[in-house]
Amino acid sequence: MIWLLFRCPCSPRKACTSFRCWRTSCVWFSLRKIRWRKKKTIELADLQSEPFLIHEAGSTSRELAERWAQENQLRWQVRMELGAIETIKEATKHNMGVSILPYRSVVREGETGELVIRELPGYVNRRHICLVYRQDDLLPYPVTSFIRFLQHRRLPDAKSPSPL
Repeated sequence: MIWLLFRCPCSPRKACTSFRCWRTSCVWFSLRKIRWRKKKTIELADLQSEPFLIHEAGSTSRELAERWAQENQLRWQVRMELGAIETIKEATKHNMGVSILPYRSVVREGETGELVIRELPGYVNRRHICLVYRQDDLLPYPVTSFIRFLQHRRLPDAKSPSPL
């Protein structure tokens, strides 16, 4: 059995193999002001007066965003708490505020120009998606092929927020 996890699910008695497949990243994005399109790097001071659209309490996105804000001493102005990433993206597209979401959730909108995507200033990534499996399991050929594919395609220390 294979799990895509952040921690090894095996008990300490079981020998596990794990490796990082890719990192997960938070990004900041906005359509609120035209100046964000021209600015390649965002400073904390740029965000101080911006209204934020944030994910609901208890979500991983919210926890990561709150930790980032606290570590960078950003006193953000929360305009709205929303329950779904798609709702946050739509509200951002309608200039209701700026948001912090995982990179993978806004790739398409960034490529089409619907949203301006920038890396968070001062963000330190501590979250990686890992492949974990027990060494004593007999793995079918498709599974071993998938593992080999991930091992050869992964770039765990890459600067880019995109996976693999």
